[in-house]
Amino acid sequence: MKLHGKLFKLQAKRSTGTTRANGEGIAAAVTPDGEGEELRNAELRFRIQGAGEIGYWGYYACS
Repeated sequence: MKLHGKLFKLQAKRSTGTTRANGEGIAAAVTPDGEGEELRNAELRFRIQGAGEIGYWGYYACS
């Protein structure tokens, strides 16, 4: 993950539709909204150690 010009190495795991990734001082999760739709919305939430949690909505996949 690249954030403000800094690269973070993350290890990802997928469980019950949510993909979670963790690294040194950072954690992120992508949760799709709905199943099998042509255009899928998703929520990205990440937390940086010493800062708050931030969330974004966007597209996860399209066909």
